[in-house]
Amino acid sequence: MFDRNSRTDAGTSDWRVLGICAQMRDIDKFHPGDTRGQSRKIIVERAIAICKWCQVQRECLLYALKERQESGIWGGEDMSRLGGEEQRRIMQNLRLKNK
Repeated sequence: MFDRNSRTDAGTSDWRVLGICAQMRDIDKFHPGDTRGQSRKIIVERAIAICKWCQVQRECLLYALKERQESGIWGGEDMSRLGGEEQRRIMQNLRLKNK
């Protein structure tokens, strides 16, 4: 899925290998795809709960926003539920925290 040799903007080791999801066998839980209804809700809630404990949550969300990910759980957010305005607001907040 990811190139483990890539670098972050800061030139440090790839943040993606540090994510909790990278250590999990069932990475599909972060990409519920066409799952609907209560099943989707449960999958999304579990993934978001895992993200809340992750040390690279911020980097993950920032990556998803920069790369315009339209689906999946990234940095504790369900990308399919975020509108453009919400994405811009989150991106701005993340950049302000980085300063």
